[in-house]
Amino acid sequence: MDIKKRYARFKAWQRKPFNYGFRSHDLQHCNNCGHDFTGNFCPYCAQRAGTGRITWNSVLSSVTLLWGMDSRSLPYTLLQLAGRPGYFIRDYIGGRRQISFPPIKMLVIVALIVTLIEHFILPQAEAVQEFIFREGSTLQSIEAWFYAHKDWSSLFNSTLFILPVWLLFRHAPAYPHHTIPEGFFIQVFLCTVSVLADLLPRSVATTFMCFYTVVTFRQLFGYGWRSTFWRFFVCLLLMLLQLFVVVIFALAIAALLKEKSV
Repeated sequence: MDIKKRYARFKAWQRKPFNYGFRSHDLQHCNNCGHDFTGNFCPYCAQRAGTGRITWNSVLSSVTLLWGMDSRSLPYTLLQLAGRPGYFIRDYIGGRRQISFPPIKMLVIVALIVTLIEHFILPQAEAVQEFIFREGSTLQSIEAWFYAHKDWSSLFNSTLFILPVWLLFRHAPAYPHHTIPEGFFIQVFLCTVSVLADLLPRSVATTFMCFYTVVTFRQLFGYGWRSTFWRFFVCLLLMLLQLFVVVIFALAIAALLKEKSV
């Protein structure tokens, strides 16, 4: 199969990776409770239609479920975020909840894993940041805290993206009139990837997340590359403006507390 056909299959998978067989017109017999029914699940005991004798597919399904690779697992959700991020997020906020591991729970687990990796594999970098936090100025201390707590800083930065994205993408052709709560979950998914990207060198992680976010917004909202890029750039400027205001406010409070302590 040539490259064009492979790419066409990949694009088709991105747009529609889930194939739910609908058996509503077929009479099914439940081997668990003995009732006959129509549909994908027995209405009496909830066993899946077509469940019968053990086959090789049953073995494969059990093994993948054991290792957490079922259709709603954490690894499977991360795979979706890697291969079709915008389409996947649109599916989720559009009502297809069963395709995803719970996003907030996923963010917490991923942040915990990344924190453990950085603590046990990169302890020297953490020690340097703690030294800067103790010995540096207030601004350096704020920067060091953000660097030492990448999970919280990524979540904080993603939160600042919610309002700009809503303002600039709310009339998008593929998903118009998205709401602020939907924007929150959009940023939760992006934050999860951002926390994972923090394992990379800082400059590489920043470049990757900019590119990844543009791709995600293009798939999610349906604008072209140019329209998506300039909207993302404006969102980035608005986010930095909000961050600047927050930092100035934090410095003012720190100076006020320092004066009172003296």
